Amino acid sequence: MVRNTRALAALRLPRRHATTIRATPDAAEAACYQELTALTRSAATGGQARLAVQHLLSAAGSSPAAAAGAVARFAERHPDIPGWAALLTRYRAASAGAKQTALLKLLAENPTEKKMVFVHHRDSMTHLAGLLRRQGLAPLLFDGSMSGPEKDAAVAAFRETGTLLLCSESGGEGRNLQFCNTLVNFDIPWNPMAIEQRIGRIDRIGQTREVFVFNLVTAGTIEDAMLRILDEKINMFELVVGEVGAILGRSTSSRISRPWYLMPGCKILRRPVPPPSMHWKDNCWRHGGSTRMPGNWTRHCSGMTWMPLEDGRMQRFVAALLTEGGALVEPLGSEGLEVLVPPPLQQALEVGEFCRLGFSTTPPEGAQRVGIESDWLARFGRVLGERGRWDRRVLDPETRKAPDAEPLLERELGLENATFRLIDAAPAWTRYLVLEFRYTALSEEKREGTQRLAINLATGAMPEAMLERMVPWLAEHDDSPLPAGTVLPADWERPRLIERMRHALPWRVEGALAPFMTGLRRRLVRDLDRLHAYHNDLHREAGQRAAQLTAADTGHQREQLRIAAIAKEYRAKLDDLAHKYALRITVDWVRTLELVMPVHRLTVQIRRRKAERIMALDWNTLARRLELPPCEASWSTERPRLACDDALHLVAPAGLAPCIHCSRPYCRACHLQRCPKCGHAETLAAFAGKGTTSPAAPN
Repeated sequence: MVRNTRALAALRLPRRHATTIRATPDAAEAACYQELTALTRSAATGGQARLAVQHLLSAAGSSPAAAAGAVARFAERHPDIPGWAALLTRYRAASAGAKQTALLKLLAENPTEKKMVFVHHRDSMTHLAGLLRRQGLAPLLFDGSMSGPEKDAAVAAFRETGTLLLCSESGGEGRNLQFCNTLVNFDIPWNPMAIEQRIGRIDRIGQTREVFVFNLVTAGTIEDAMLRILDEKINMFELVVGEVGAILGRSTSSRISRPWYLMPGCKILRRPVPPPSMHWKDNCWRHGGSTRMPGNWTRHCSGMTWMPLEDGRMQRFVAALLTEGGALVEPLGSEGLEVLVPPPLQQALEVGEFCRLGFSTTPPEGAQRVGIESDWLARFGRVLGERGRWDRRVLDPETRKAPDAEPLLERELGLENATFRLIDAAPAWTRYLVLEFRYTALSEEKREGTQRLAINLATGAMPEAMLERMVPWLAEHDDSPLPAGTVLPADWERPRLIERMRHALPWRVEGALAPFMTGLRRRLVRDLDRLHAYHNDLHREAGQRAAQLTAADTGHQREQLRIAAIAKEYRAKLDDLAHKYALRITVDWVRTLELVMPVHRLTVQIRRRKAERIMALDWNTLARRLELPPCEASWSTERPRLACDDALHLVAPAGLAPCIHCSRPYCRACHLQRCPKCGHAETLAAFAGKGTTSPAAPN
């Protein structure tokens, strides 16, 4: 299959941002959905109207109005099934649904910006149109019941004067609406490519601003469960066909989207993260401007994310930062600051003694506009300096229930060629060193991201995945006092820490970049095949013509020169491809967090043949998981399952694999550079055999 992407055509469109907003239903709506679920489960178990059951659940996830219409139709067709009339009465008495409330809040953030809202269920669309009109808005409608001229008139009105267009599925194809850059999926289709078709109405050639996509979903419904399946479908599509733009984005109420730790000076969030601001004009892309969008690693305040900031967050941050630096700060209206700047800050911020700062699309008179797309982040970074690069948190959960150690070890440790037994289990305290790095992969395209590396300084375990379970606790709890007399593990020596990072970090960066690198290699192989086929045909045709002529013929000499020119051009094209797909990866340290918390320490004896080894494993009381030791040969994320004979190193199967030269297995942790039997040099490392600068360069 041949797929021509925008990247291959050198098409550079403005960036696309996608956000999924999970709306929490009120008690009445949630109770109605639970009752509907019970009734539909009973109907489906009895084999009655399975397709109708799916439609009922989908409508209930859209709005109470859509649910009421679907329940009424089902009850009319199946009068023999009890319970549906009472449910219909409850749905008709329900107020506006959670998604309708979330949409109203979203629209109120920036009422003058043009927005498209896609609604699947007709009852939801009708009820939503009435609700919007009662709120003083004037939505335009675009649905399948309209004639062609009526649809054209609706699009023209939306282009000229309208700010809101409600669309059914018929609006997802065949229209060019680049004058709008904001799309809201009120109902999410179960086919991810249907969402991509909708987005394609505004994210196409001719779009001059960044595109914002908001997906609304009611928490606890079948639509919420479909998000995971949609994400899996998108990932599968990317693996087979190639990368697509942002469709679902991240959830604003999901735990993993919250700050993973809070630095000094950041306000602890005691509520779900609000949806991004609709003041996204501040971040719109324009012709001739920079398209750079800094990732969250560029911000020293961990409360900021890549999404547009909600109202006032940057203004409050700047005011606090300047006040701490000795400046006199006064508010200037609702979206500006007047600042009397001391000399040290004047140099760092490149401003005079008195300045005005504005944080809206149209700043106050005489104010310099401050936004995340400008160079102000770099200026604030100079003011911050090294502050925020290091933090320490002491966590002491109230419950410290000890695990059932022996069954836990039997279930979790699982060594295939060694035995182990529990020697001791006792409470203890440990220190986690959590380092965050920024990586940048630059090739035909660019990928940026952050990667964490966590190390238990007592046991050497690397529980990065386990830290995600601690995110809610870190965000919602203050530091606990460290009990007197607590014994903590000592700091690692600098060479030891650097050596661990040198081996462990490449594996994790490679895993994060795996889809990107897979796409690069796929496109490279395709381009190599096309290049070879084209020049091979030219070479064969020239050779055939030369074979029909005698060596003394001038035509024969001309064909020989043509063959040489084809070969030279082919080598030049190969060099061009090598340059085009050359991949350079840079990794920079961003910040470090030290976590101090209690654990249950298990002392374990590992035995193989006549050798034995004592090691400690920690049970994390907050995550309630056993921290398994890392593979001591590669320090990758793969779970170790084998022990070597010499030093009882715990390694993954690749760490005890046979030598590719003499076929004798040996431990890569004991012998880092070469096989001890034959001396063949071999290194077990990430990016091995691929090249850190050009992992897919042609030979």
